Amino acid sequence: MAGILKTSSSKRARYWRELKSKWPWYWVEAVALILLGIGAGHYLSSHDMWLEARYSLYGLMQETNWRRPYVQHTFVVTVDDDDYWKGDFNHRAPIRRDLLAHLISQLADAQARVIAVDFDLRSPVPDGNPRETPAYQHETDELIAAITKACSGHHAVVLPATIGFGPANSLVPQSDIYSDAKLSPGFFSTGYIALPWDARAVPLEITLAGPRYLDSFALAAVRAYKPEAVRRIKNLNIFPFGGYLEPGEFPHLTAASVLSFDRASLEDQVGGKLVFIGSNWHRLGWKTGPLNDSHPSPVGSISGVFVHANYAEAILGGNYYSPAYEPVGYAFEFAVLLLMAVLFALYSDAWMQLTIVASALVLFISVGYLLLQNLGIYFDFFIPLVFLLLHASAHRICEWRRDALQWRDAQAREGRIG
Repeated sequence: MAGILKTSSSKRARYWRELKSKWPWYWVEAVALILLGIGAGHYLSSHDMWLEARYSLYGLMQETNWRRPYVQHTFVVTVDDDDYWKGDFNHRAPIRRDLLAHLISQLADAQARVIAVDFDLRSPVPDGNPRETPAYQHETDELIAAITKACSGHHAVVLPATIGFGPANSLVPQSDIYSDAKLSPGFFSTGYIALPWDARAVPLEITLAGPRYLDSFALAAVRAYKPEAVRRIKNLNIFPFGGYLEPGEFPHLTAASVLSFDRASLEDQVGGKLVFIGSNWHRLGWKTGPLNDSHPSPVGSISGVFVHANYAEAILGGNYYSPAYEPVGYAFEFAVLLLMAVLFALYSDAWMQLTIVASALVLFISVGYLLLQNLGIYFDFFIPLVFLLLHASAHRICEWRRDALQWRDAQAREGRIG
């Protein structure tokens, strides 16, 4: 026993001497690299860089998550290529409001509980003068009449609210074609449709000048459909990360199908549902070019209406994750990288250092996975992983540089001796 303690004590003394021998430049360099990496990581994260790679990693974690979402409440109706380029919508911008009116009427007759219309309905001039282009006024009147009738039948309708920038970059409401209509406040609501740069974040509530608050489009739809789901959210100012579903997982009909179905057949599909109506046509022509309202997401590039439907399902199913508290995340990154620097100082063998890097990678991934699975907290560890590898590479390059300088000094001394 005494021999074991003596051996352990001698090892500690040797490790301590090794660490002290690196003072001060090794530790100054290590801490500088760590702080530089964490600062650069914060900058990249806050500016939403490398999103495609981060989406892929997020999607992979979703695939292995026991809390993986599934569609329970929503239904999607889309104006697709056949509707827009070959059908009655006549590939027109702005979208035909009279056909939107017919869709709302059909869905209300089929007992859809909430109808959320994901089409831009802003006025041609932000101040509302004029409120609508005269050539389209009769269509807008038909749309407002359909909304009024749906609301009077206790079917909620949600429309997009247009917002813009006011003085001092404050957010201000702008005019929409329905702004002066007298619509039922009990069954009519609006929400902003602008999506966050990071599509994983579920948009909730924003503050407009005044101040007044405005729900996101998805949140307004959920509030109309199931208000208690909104009350479960602890803080509407912090956007959580939501689960994602492929567009093909949502029950779905085209606009032409909705307009042609009889009431009973349509009610079997949309009765009691939260129904989103949006675009799914291609921009340049029939099945040509990108989608008209395309957005990158963890499940690939999808139409905005499916993004909103994903957000609504996440809120309704409680399938969202709080972002990790940033200071704790930075402290964890600093601790892991500092431990790596200590181990690198003790073990100069390249294979041993590679093992240390691999262990740190596994640690980051394991902590991120366990937080998501067990606590519902999402730690975006992609950027820390990248900077962990960069840190290890920078450290190795610095080691080679020190070795080269020592070799050059040794050669110079030998030359003087000779």
